[in-house]
Amino acid sequence: MIRVAIILCLLGAATTATAGVIAYDNTCPQACYDPPPGSVGTSQAFGNSLGLDFEVNSSIYVLSMGMFDGNARSDTEFQGVDESLGITVQIYQITNPACMADPTIPCNGTSVPGASVHFDPSNKGTQLNADSFLSLGSAVELTPGYYSVVAWNDYAWNTNGGANTFTTENGGGGLISFVGSGRYDPPNDKGCPFGPPRCLPPVFDFPVTVDGGPTDRYMAGTFTYQDGKLPVVPEPSSLGLLGAGLLGVWALRRRRRQG
Repeated sequence: MIRVAIILCLLGAATTATAGVIAYDNTCPQACYDPPPGSVGTSQAFGNSLGLDFEVNSSIYVLSMGMFDGNARSDTEFQGVDESLGITVQIYQITNPACMADPTIPCNGTSVPGASVHFDPSNKGTQLNADSFLSLGSAVELTPGYYSVVAWNDYAWNTNGGANTFTTENGGGGLISFVGSGRYDPPNDKGCPFGPPRCLPPVFDFPVTVDGGPTDRYMAGTFTYQDGKLPVVPEPSSLGLLGAGLLGVWALRRRRRQG
């Protein structure tokens, strides 16, 4: 039993809390987050809602939600563009899928219960490449349909119209597809676009304004997921707790034998 417990403890310590496929896997060399003058990329502190659309082709379980921080890990990124309220990442289901084929139809979204996390300087999560992740309280199932992962108050980065060479989109072998051209809301006369000193109270909602693409338009919100046909694997932190519990049982039994 002691060997099993040690293995479980080590497994819990050695792996991250974000098991699964990273939907939008962002990397960020210095030129991405703070590019030299005249380069294509720019750090854009928009602040309001930024969404990336995707289609679920076969049911998935969302395991964790992530935000882009450029791997900076300083309190500034986790305070958010308004410098105080932190970053929220939420998955919405697009309730009128006809809008995905007809850009003249405004898209509407409904928040998916349980598929939301909040980051702040005291709750930074686990870093993977240029994103930080927080595990959900329990896995959230997404059935086939259209969705958008929306980040609010994040120091997001985009290409201002060019190709995003810093994001890898992972469809899990066809479980999901990446669609659309990115969406934002509200426009620049409301909320907290582009940070202080022009920052009014930030607005977080489902973004309805369509951007210019590509499908990985923003380095902002992301998530990890697994095939919905497979059983949800306990998070590594849970494995560590199980291992610690087994160690405690072993120690108690050994103590009784010696008593």
